[in-house]
Amino acid sequence: MATESVNWKTDFAWMIERGSAQSPEYWAGGLAWSYAHGCGIRFCRKIDAERAARAIEGPDSMRVAEHGFSQRDEN
Repeated sequence: MATESVNWKTDFAWMIERGSAQSPEYWAGGLAWSYAHGCGIRFCRKIDAERAARAIEGPDSMRVAEHGFSQRDEN
């Protein structure tokens, strides 16, 4: 019986959040917010996320946070 080796790849991105740290909402573009982190806009650079957060008209409780996204490496 052959065993398959599973490799995982993790990408990191900056996201704009609001609400509690236990159940944050993620900025999904325009006026949209989502509790699903996969729907949130991902920024490669922190400075870009910070600039976007300043441009969004919304609650003062917004913050920029780094997130890791793991997925199977198919290569």
